[in-house]
Amino acid sequence: MASVDISTNGIRVRLHIWDRSQQQVPLLLLHSAGESAATWFDLADQWSMSRTVYAIDLRGHGHSERTARYSLELMRDDVHGVLDTLALDQVDVIGHSLGGMVAYLLASQGRDEIRRIVLEEAPPPLPLIPPRPIPDNPGKDLGFDWQVITDLYPQRNNPDPTWWDELQRIDQPVLTLAGGPQSHIDQDQLKRMSDRIPNATITTIESGHNIHQTQPEGFTAAVSDFLGRQDLSGA
Repeated sequence: MASVDISTNGIRVRLHIWDRSQQQVPLLLLHSAGESAATWFDLADQWSMSRTVYAIDLRGHGHSERTARYSLELMRDDVHGVLDTLALDQVDVIGHSLGGMVAYLLASQGRDEIRRIVLEEAPPPLPLIPPRPIPDNPGKDLGFDWQVITDLYPQRNNPDPTWWDELQRIDQPVLTLAGGPQSHIDQDQLKRMSDRIPNATITTIESGHNIHQTQPEGFTAAVSDFLGRQDLSGA
């Protein structure tokens, strides 16, 4: 694995790369809120046996720059800039939770190089009723900027209504992965979102919100079957 800093959208973003000069379509991995690209490292190392893999520390997370404010639109535009820098002909995108929201916002704006998208427990752009209260700052370094939470919770509780409409613009094949009743994400809303995207399917792996960590083999099997071309196991 190599790590580089990329200047994008006026900030510095850390990009982690597993490049074994594979000819398959590369993967771009986006993590959840309060995490970093490190949550993908074990799987990325495995998957890089068959594909080049990229993983981003979203702004305010990991080794990427802490900024004065945070929003889903800013994170979307950061990833937009990383893709411009990479100048890939094709890429498959896997986003977990917050990373999934960034992925569908990006795809709804049109990115021809994105071939297929996996949304792992990505919160749908629908209002939360009742709203989720912003948690108290624990007052210690958690490896990310706590302001990410305070800035993004209002968007999570009351998303821009145009985001729901724009899901219909996504023309790539999409796999929605749901964690089942153990997840805090409304599973009915996940189904509604999947139905809203023209070329989406939904699969439930009953393991809670962090499917790729709690059920890595099942997660890899589902994603590999969806992405096709070559098994992610590296076999």
